[in-house]
Amino acid sequence: DISYCEDAGIDQNNVAIANKLLEQAFEFGLVKAGTTPGAWPSLIWAVHNGWTFQGHLTQSQDGAYHGYPLAKGEDFAKDIQKCLIRRQRSHA
Repeated sequence: DISYCEDAGIDQNNVAIANKLLEQAFEFGLVKAGTTPGAWPSLIWAVHNGWTFQGHLTQSQDGAYHGYPLAKGEDFAKDIQKCLIRRQRSHA
């Protein structure tokens, strides 16, 4: 939803933030389960400023993703945030 993007303070010009979110998703394994080894995951997730973002693979050749924020109250978004916190603690 475009209004969520505006609320989250993200637009298509925020390349640095988008790259940070991609790094976070891969660093902490916030990727769709069952991805074939060596292939790009079809779905990834990251968290920024209290918002959970979901990215969909759009170009499997080069790993390009289109991402957007999930609704803040959505249970799945909350689950991703909890998962990230657990994984960050285990990385420390």
